[in-house]
Amino acid sequence: MSKKFKLSKQVSEKWTDRALYSSSIDKDKAIELVELLYTKSGLKVPPIVFTDSPVENQKKLKELKEKRGEKYEYVSPYELLSECSTFASYDFLDKLGLTKNQDDFVKYKNLVFEAGLWEIIAMDEVAIVCGCPTRVLRDENGDLHFDNGPALTWNGLSLYFLHGVEFTEEEYNKVISRNLTLEDIEKFPNADQKAVATSFLPARVLLDRANAVLIHTGIEGTRLFKVENFEGTGETQYAMVMNCPSTGREFLEWVEPEVGKLGDADLAQASCWRDEKGNPLSLEDWLTSDHA
Repeated sequence: MSKKFKLSKQVSEKWTDRALYSSSIDKDKAIELVELLYTKSGLKVPPIVFTDSPVENQKKLKELKEKRGEKYEYVSPYELLSECSTFASYDFLDKLGLTKNQDDFVKYKNLVFEAGLWEIIAMDEVAIVCGCPTRVLRDENGDLHFDNGPALTWNGLSLYFLHGVEFTEEEYNKVISRNLTLEDIEKFPNADQKAVATSFLPARVLLDRANAVLIHTGIEGTRLFKVENFEGTGETQYAMVMNCPSTGREFLEWVEPEVGKLGDADLAQASCWRDEKGNPLSLEDWLTSDHA
C-alpha cells in the first residue's frame, strides 16, 4: 500500500469519525463558521437558529419552502455523511502540499471539525444549525450498527442501522425479530437491505432455500448439512448449525469441504477451534476440552 493511499484512507476515516462522534456543539465556533460562510459569500448574516436534531432542521426548512411556494424534499440525516468526502478530499490534497493561498477554506475546514456540527441549512432569512448526534454505535468495521435499538440518535430523532445499512424502525424491528421469510425480504426496496436482512434469517430458512440435507448430528446437537450445487455453481458445500447454550439462538457456519465431506458434525465443529499455537483442534482434544 503506497504512502499516499494510506494517507488518503487515514484522512477519510478522520472526517467520518468526526461526523460520527457523539459530542456537544460549540456554539461560539458554530456562529463563527456561519458568519464566515455568509460574509465570504457577500451576504448579510441572518439570525442563527440552533435545533436539537436534523429532523427539526427539516421541519423549519419545510416551513420556509412552503412560505416561498417552493417544493420541499426530505433529506435523510445519514445522506449528509457524503459531505465528509468533500472535506476529506481537500484535507488530503492540503496535506500533500498541493493547495496554496486557501486560508479561508482552511479556517472553514477547521471550524467544521471543531464546532461539533452535523448540518447547516443556509438561507437568506435564517441559518438553521444542529450539532452531532448524542449517541453513535458502530460495529467492528466502523459501520453504524446496533441490534438492540437505534444506532444514531439526537434529541427527538432515532435512526436504525444494521452493519451500515439504514432501516425504518418498522423494517428494523422485523429484521431483528428473525421471523422474516424470504418473501418478506424480497419486499425491501434495495439490495443492501435485502443482504443484511438475509444474514439475520434463522438457519433453517437459509438451509431450506439451499435444499440442504442433514447428514450427521453430533453429541452436542451440532447438525452438519450437505448442500449440492451450491448457488448454482455445481460445487458441494457443507454447513453446520449450532445452538447457543445461553440464548438458544441458532448459528450457521460454513465448513471447509475437505472437513465437511468426512460427514462428522463434531469433527466439523472441532475444526473451528484453535489451540494456543493457532492450530485446529483434533476431534479428541475438542471432545475433552471445555468447548464440548
